[in-house]
Amino acid sequence: MIHFLTLIFMNKTLLFLLLCFASTSTFSQTCELKHTLSSDDRKELLNTIKELFALPMSMDYTFSTNDLCATSDKMNKPPEAFDQHYLEKHEKLLQAEPANPIYAKALGDYYNFNEQYLLAKGYYEMALKHTDISYFKKDSSSYYSFRGQVHYTLEDSIGLQEFDKAVAINATDSMALTNYPTILLGLGQFDKAKLVCENALKKSEKYPSGPYILFAMAEILRQNYQNQLKVTTDSTLNKVYRDEDYNKGIDFAAIDDYTNRFAKDKKVQQARRMVDVLVLMSKMQYFTQNEDGTIKFSYTSNDLIALKALDNWFEKSLKTKSVNAFTAYKNLGYIQFMLNGEDKAISFFSKAIEVFPINKRGPLFNETDVYSGLLYIASQKKDKTLFKNTLLAKIKAEPAGKKNFRDYKLMAEMYLKEDSINQAMDWAVKAKAIYPSDCETLMLLSYLSQEQGYGMLSDSYFEEANKHISTSDEFINLSVLIMCYRLLNGSAYEFCSVYDNVESQLGKGNCTRCDVLKEKYVEVILAK
Repeated sequence: MIHFLTLIFMNKTLLFLLLCFASTSTFSQTCELKHTLSSDDRKELLNTIKELFALPMSMDYTFSTNDLCATSDKMNKPPEAFDQHYLEKHEKLLQAEPANPIYAKALGDYYNFNEQYLLAKGYYEMALKHTDISYFKKDSSSYYSFRGQVHYTLEDSIGLQEFDKAVAINATDSMALTNYPTILLGLGQFDKAKLVCENALKKSEKYPSGPYILFAMAEILRQNYQNQLKVTTDSTLNKVYRDEDYNKGIDFAAIDDYTNRFAKDKKVQQARRMVDVLVLMSKMQYFTQNEDGTIKFSYTSNDLIALKALDNWFEKSLKTKSVNAFTAYKNLGYIQFMLNGEDKAISFFSKAIEVFPINKRGPLFNETDVYSGLLYIASQKKDKTLFKNTLLAKIKAEPAGKKNFRDYKLMAEMYLKEDSINQAMDWAVKAKAIYPSDCETLMLLSYLSQEQGYGMLSDSYFEEANKHISTSDEFINLSVLIMCYRLLNGSAYEFCSVYDNVESQLGKGNCTRCDVLKEKYVEVILAK
């Protein structure tokens, strides 16, 4: 099964330095508050803190080979859940056959899923130690694909070489095609991913829809990535890409060589429509916002013609049952949203959730993207009731096992916006229970504890967040948080100490919010 989602590529510098609040250049200067903080100043500083926890809302569009099936009974079965039954089953299998690498890998997958990485590493290494071609019916491509998966999971670059061996032997090896192109896409190796898929398509007559989707995704992501790099150096290109018809930037000729070759394959033809939906969705990254913060739809006349044709196609497919109801309703929801029909989109997304085949739910086929659509629209409409009810329904629908801690953070943020500190705290604690080392959650807990009057607990959460900084954004946000704390406490000198540390780490002018705070509240007097 193949699963894709529109990716936004961002380069973030990893920082392995903890925040250090010792004095740097401030030993030679004096920092003072420009004025006594008024109630409005304090309110503004608290709003600055709240803005640190605003999670960006996104509308994701995903589809898998299951979306191409007309009915749920023709869909692939979801993988086994990593639950206690799974653990006990594979422990017994490995105990009965200790040298079986497949069982060892299965246990490695279980512990990796549950973030018990040392145990996972041990089982993966055991799998590699005992890997023998006899366990794969002497199929050398499956043998190398298996080794590729394990090596790559262990963050060993040999994994890519093993996958290369697998597809060189058998370009249509199912295990390699399920994993290798997806890994290459994640690494940004789009051309290589296209080549792997193209070689499979040239030799695949029976099941072409999988490599076809991957080939199309590689082209779409390649073009999106190149455009985004260009926009970072020339912002005027945003308008160029916005005014361009959706099908001009993508090499659809290459995609449609295979669309036409497999003209009789219904799944390929259905996938082609979903490729159009994805490209039209990805075009929204170039759109601007209205004054109220909502998206300003700027599709060209040809884009709108394509959207209306897609709307008709999925409506017809729903009536003829050539596409399963969940997929049809889901796509109609996205299409209506792009046509600026928010209420119709909400209706279609809601129907998609109602008819979703729960017995087919898995990590690659689920309702997550539909919920993301509803949440995005609710945030655009500023409909708090729809937002809250949708998020609660999403959390309730989460299958047993690993929960999505981001949903719990989002719920905490929602209550924070309403100044419901105790409820925000409850949800933030739940988020931390799922992902204990998330810097942003620990920051949020620090602030909420401060608001509840638990200063020592706030300091404890802050110190813990400081230990788990992994990106420049987290470094900046944690710095801004402590700066606001220092200003609220009237300690301008300590504010400057943090400010100088940020400047020394990131360079001058690379923390706009830090500069705004300093400009408004702090005066620096150089020592004579």
